[in-house]
Amino acid sequence: MLKMKKEDSLKNYLGENRIKDLEKLHEVVEKSNNDIDDKAYMDMINILIKYSCDELNYFYAYFIIKDILNRYYDLSYNIISKINIQKNEELYKMFEFINKYTKYNIEFKLSIIDEFSKIGIIEERSLFEPITHNLYKKLLQIFSVKYKKCYSKKSEELYASSRLSNIQKKADKITKLIVQHNKNSFLINQDYFVKPTISTMEIVCYLPDIIVDNEEDFKKLIDYLYKLFWETKARNYAQKKDLDFINNIRRYYYHDLEHGKNSDIKRKFNDVKEFYKSALGKNFPETAKDWQIVQEYIYDLLIEFLESIQINELIIA
Repeated sequence: MLKMKKEDSLKNYLGENRIKDLEKLHEVVEKSNNDIDDKAYMDMINILIKYSCDELNYFYAYFIIKDILNRYYDLSYNIISKINIQKNEELYKMFEFINKYTKYNIEFKLSIIDEFSKIGIIEERSLFEPITHNLYKKLLQIFSVKYKKCYSKKSEELYASSRLSNIQKKADKITKLIVQHNKNSFLINQDYFVKPTISTMEIVCYLPDIIVDNEEDFKKLIDYLYKLFWETKARNYAQKKDLDFINNIRRYYYHDLEHGKNSDIKRKFNDVKEFYKSALGKNFPETAKDWQIVQEYIYDLLIEFLESIQINELIIA
């Protein structure tokens, strides 16, 4: 199949309306009297052109990247609408940061897709619903505070000191360890640490974007982690019940626990209560901050587990 022209390919990849959005965004940058660096923006577009020109090989990238771009556009327009009215230098700097961050985000997801494609994605249905993640909403909250309170910190510094950044760094480490263990496992055992399906690839791609705000977000996160760690060979490497907390919490949210002996019912509920107390110091999370503390605690446990194992030979459950 002949490759399409770059413009037509990108239009097919993103949709004509979003191409117009891109033009509007760039027009704002070009007409700016401020010294705004749009290199990250142009780099991002070139990445999209590269992958959209080779759509057959990067079919799996399409929906993931398109979703990220939609969120990027929404946040960018929120900022740009203020730029047009107020001509505020800080807003331009926020826009620059969003461009740089989105470029990195797209590169990260494409690198994961590349790795899963190399080892051969096993066909299965994608997740039934879009993965819940509040990344761009959280970025907007950070920058709104900065703008309203006239913080002297640069956008990069404000982001780096945020809980969002801490959660993302830990999620990023988890994804890299999973990819490395997958490589080692296939080389040594001709089997996978985490089965390379469309669902697991999507979860790994999105993991750094998931920021838990409430119980419903947390419930979905636990289900994603269950798919990654409990339903895969990763579970075979768990020692001393390292991953039992994932199963215990998922069972609490997705199963009726009030069956069986009274002692068993009490134990199941107690497992969840004690986990929350270990993570948070109280029986149940109540605020967005509480849920994010629990999320970080879980990520610390997963990093500890992933760093502790060596892929030497396949352990049969």
